[in-house]
Amino acid sequence: MLKIKEFDDVIRHIENGGYNSAIVLLRAMKKDAENDQQQAENMEEKKTFKLHWLGGRTETIKGKSIADAFMLAGYGGGASNALDWYEECI
Repeated sequence: MLKIKEFDDVIRHIENGGYNSAIVLLRAMKKDAENDQQQAENMEEKKTFKLHWLGGRTETIKGKSIADAFMLAGYGGGASNALDWYEECI
């Protein structure tokens, strides 16, 4: 996988040869790589929570808060009724 700096090097090289369509494609790829990097950094900021459901099942979810983690995991407000307790993992 190319690093972001390598994209810049390739773009500069192609610009000198006048391959405009390749430049557009590479810039889009660079933007995607930057977005992926940003998402990875955002994931690092999220906390991990362990859910303990009433039936004895446990599950680990991540989010900036327990509410955010619940939403990101796809749970609605009614699901909390089936939750016995949760803990923040350190």
